[in-house]
Formats: sequence, structure tokens, C-alpha cells
Amino acid sequence: MNKYKDILNLAAIIILCFLAGAFGTLFTRRSLETWYKQLYKPLFQPPNWIFGPVWSFLYLSMAVSFWLVWRKRATVSIKSLAWLFVIQLILNACWTPLFFGWHQMFLAFLLLLVLTILVGAYALHSWKVSKPASLLFLPYWMWLCFASYLNFMIL
Repeated sequence: MNKYKDILNLAAIIILCFLAGAFGTLFTRRSLETWYKQLYKPLFQPPNWIFGPVWSFLYLSMAVSFWLVWRKRATVSIKSLAWLFVIQLILNACWTPLFFGWHQMFLAFLLLLVLTILVGAYALHSWKVSKPASLLFLPYWMWLCFASYLNFMIL
């Protein structure tokens, strides 16, 4: 594959991941200073400012991970990994409207559990295709485990 196409593919995947995150911010900004501020927060709740940098790192890691998998598509079947990636990205984008937009904390928690399982499955199955791709998904999986704890404690 030529390098120009390779870079375009990476850029497209990065944009796709960050669009999923940008969709969520439409719902977050309105609730942070009102509804969310009034909720009981668990002891290990990070400050609000940390979420932006963490999610930026995670979206970039997710994108690079899938790009590494995508590059192997000529030699290995990546169909199931591609579906796992797309579905987890859609669910990722759906959590924020559920939690911050519609204040459906229980549904958001259930969605997080499913998302955590899918992300773990992606990390596990991508190991056979690209070990670095698998490792790049681990921080995301760990953050989702922590987010599940936070969501449960707020619930």
C-alpha cells in the first residue's frame, strides 16, 4: 500500500474516533454545571478537567489500534474486528447522551458494561492480528472499567 493512502486511512480513522467524542460533548457541556454538579460523586472521582485529555488520548489510541488492524486486511480477515470496532465506537458515542443528556444513569451503566465487554473482546482478538493494536486498546478498557465504577457509584 502506498504511504499516501496509508496516511489518509489513519487520518480518516482518527477523525471518525474524534467525531464520536465530539458528539458526546454536545450533551456534556449543558449538564456539567447544572445536573451533574448536584450528583453524589464517589471518593475516586477525578476532577472534570481530566476527562478531556484522557479521552483525547484514548480516541487517538483507539484510532491507531484500528489502523494497525486495518493495514493487515490483505493478509488476515479483519471482518469481526472491524465490526467490534464500529459497534464499540457507536456505543461509546451513545453513553454520553444517555448519561448527561437524558440522565438515564442505569441504562448508561448497562451500556458501559456491554461496551467494556466489547472493548475487551476487541483487545483480545486483535492480539492475533497485531499485538501493538491489542495493547493500544488496553488503556481504553481499563478506563471503561473505572468509568463503570464511577457510573455505578453515582447511580
